[in-house]
Amino acid sequence: MNGQNLNPTNNGQSPINGGQNPVMGGQTPPLENLNQVNITPENQSTMGVNPEPNIVTPMPTNEPTMMNDISSNPNTFNPTTPESLGVPNAPINNMESQTIATDNITLGSPIPMEAPTEPVNFIDNPMPQTPSNAEPTVVSPTGEPVNFDNMPSAPTVDPNASNNANGVVGLDPMLNTNINGFVEPNKVENIGAMPPKNDEPKGKKPNKIVFIILVLALIAGVAYGVYYYLSVSKTKVTVTPKENIEISINEKLSSDPGDYALIKGTDSSNCTRNVDNVNTSKPGVYEYTVTCNGKDYKGKITVKDMEGPELAVKIVYTTVNNTVDVNSFVTKCEDPSGCVASFVDPATATNYMNTAGGPYDIDIIAKDSLDNTTKAKAILYVVPYDIQITMVFDAPSEKIGNVTKTVSDKLKFGYNETIVYLNAGRREYKYVFSNKQEYEAAVGDKKSEMTYDNMTGLAFYDDENLTLTISTNLDQNTLNSEASGAFPTAFNDIRTLYENKGYEARSIEE
Repeated sequence: MNGQNLNPTNNGQSPINGGQNPVMGGQTPPLENLNQVNITPENQSTMGVNPEPNIVTPMPTNEPTMMNDISSNPNTFNPTTPESLGVPNAPINNMESQTIATDNITLGSPIPMEAPTEPVNFIDNPMPQTPSNAEPTVVSPTGEPVNFDNMPSAPTVDPNASNNANGVVGLDPMLNTNINGFVEPNKVENIGAMPPKNDEPKGKKPNKIVFIILVLALIAGVAYGVYYYLSVSKTKVTVTPKENIEISINEKLSSDPGDYALIKGTDSSNCTRNVDNVNTSKPGVYEYTVTCNGKDYKGKITVKDMEGPELAVKIVYTTVNNTVDVNSFVTKCEDPSGCVASFVDPATATNYMNTAGGPYDIDIIAKDSLDNTTKAKAILYVVPYDIQITMVFDAPSEKIGNVTKTVSDKLKFGYNETIVYLNAGRREYKYVFSNKQEYEAAVGDKKSEMTYDNMTGLAFYDDENLTLTISTNLDQNTLNSEASGAFPTAFNDIRTLYENKGYEARSIEE
């Protein structure tokens, strides 16, 4: 617009209020009297158009204009708005029609405007009225009116698809239709171009996902390999066999390679040990092997007899002034290095023989060639007469879990004109186990004296029959209390007493 305003409001009152308007050159009547606006050929020069105008009659105000969106451009002269006629803020519905002289106006192009050099007299030169029902007339640049009836109608199309895809029949292939159904010319570069067909199948592409997973797995594997090489494989492993390894005869060998060598740079579980050459049942020096990272390291183990002999003793019954030696008490003395048993105090054992009585504790020691020793306590009974018979009275058995328990009284009888009790008796608790595992757990290392089932006494072991026997002294006071104050001495009376209590009587040879 060359920087000029067609509706200046300074220097005077707005024409809407009926005031002075310097552009108009005088008073401006109210807008409701402006029924026509006419631009004559005489003042066309002030509008920047040629003297020979082409008349454009716009469409009625209640129908859309066929001009290609002239009002959207601020530099476009729009004959349907009062602002384009120099009348600001005038209601459009009061302007029934307008006739505008133009020169070579192209549809859709802006109309440059210049400020008028002289005031335009809209009162003396009113615009001719156009009936509200008149059809709009567009004149081409050649002066011929444009007949819109011969223009092709816009088919119903899918705005998201091409013309060919919509199956439009009879439409010029050079034309495109917009979303409002109007025909627009194609760009030159689009003539004859067909949109590419999308043949790519929809959905996910599993091949890409598998490929990504494989790549990630490969990266993880390489990373682990680098870590192993840097932190593990390059760590120096040193193995130093231990010196002076000694074990006892029949001692169980350890399965941990770390017990045979000092291992650095790796865990002992990553190594192995070979002790096939070691004979733990015989004293001697044997070679072993520890293997780490494919390399063998050899060391030596000494099997020594570091334990005392295996010693077992028994109860001895003898008469006054008789002589006994240590072998009378010892039932077993064994050791790989030899075994010799003896009285711990021989003089005391000899003195016991002078007087009838008992039980006497006789301490016995066994020693091997390496001075390993084992001690045991034997029992000595000294009786006034020779023993003629040994009777055993068994109480009824009872079940304790998987163990059968039987309590028995063992009594010694001699001859003094009649068969009498010699005051030498033992009460034995016999436990028979149903399985070897329970038996071995109970007997442990088979001590000569032990406690089991709250009973402590001299222990006897029968491995073949899985039987443990604990023997305790049966003194006279115990017998008297159980016999209502007086335990009988004659053989038949004693037998009758036990049978009345439900015991079974049997004789044995010892």
